[in-house]
Amino acid sequence: MTMEIGKVQQIPLSSIDAGQRLRVVDEAHVVALAESIAELGLMQAIEVREVDGRYVLIAGAHRLEAARRCGLESVEVRVVSGIDDDEALLREIDENLARHDLNPLDRAASYTERKRVYEKLHPGAKNGAAGLQVIEKGQTAKIAIWTPALSFAAAAAQEAGAAERSIRRAVQIYERLDPAVRARIAGTALARREGELFKLSALSPSEQARVADILLAKDGPANKVKDAVDWIRDRRAVAPVTDKWLGRMIERWGRGSARDRRNFLTHLHGRGEIKAFLAAQWPEDAE
Repeated sequence: MTMEIGKVQQIPLSSIDAGQRLRVVDEAHVVALAESIAELGLMQAIEVREVDGRYVLIAGAHRLEAARRCGLESVEVRVVSGIDDDEALLREIDENLARHDLNPLDRAASYTERKRVYEKLHPGAKNGAAGLQVIEKGQTAKIAIWTPALSFAAAAAQEAGAAERSIRRAVQIYERLDPAVRARIAGTALARREGELFKLSALSPSEQARVADILLAKDGPANKVKDAVDWIRDRRAVAPVTDKWLGRMIERWGRGSARDRRNFLTHLHGRGEIKAFLAAQWPEDAE
């Protein structure tokens, strides 16, 4: 069955199910749309498909919620037929990707989900990626051994008008980020900084979590991934010693035996001074 998009028609809001959405509805965007709908009406019809006598939303979650906020009883829709669940999800993703207000993390999430669905619908796409690499090398004689299916990145680039390299990088960022970290940084300023997300994704999951702690803290010691990593790994440059008293302490420490140093630290530990100092300077390491 071929996909068909029907003409604009009016249907009751109560007959539309939003379902599970890939993108979280942004409250500020809903408020702005509600004001626009109240003044000018709905400028673009919502896209739905009919499933078991109900209408399931494909594209237009913000418009749908804004219409409800305005107290509308019905809304204009276009009914799409001839598509299954995966194809409907692709349409939702592509509608999101066409928007300019997606932050880099949301865009990466959309591309990653599009990759999963596209490769499910087009099993030859993974081999197609290898075929495209051969084309890039100019070895056109070898093309015949590969599937003609486009790779995910090539197909997404055609659909979204984006560079394949940017799409692959976005997917790489999303897949490398620890799921718990992704959930924590969603909707924050960090989610809007693509370069920082890339650096964060290159870290181990445990380091990602600790860096996120620092970057999301209100008065954290760093606001960039590299600086946070340096803080955690204590790679900060040691300031030159200019204080004479401190210099003498360091000199004596260097001359002391292993036993002398152990006794000195044991003495300070017994007085609770070491733990108190660490808690004040590096609270994340004091536990």
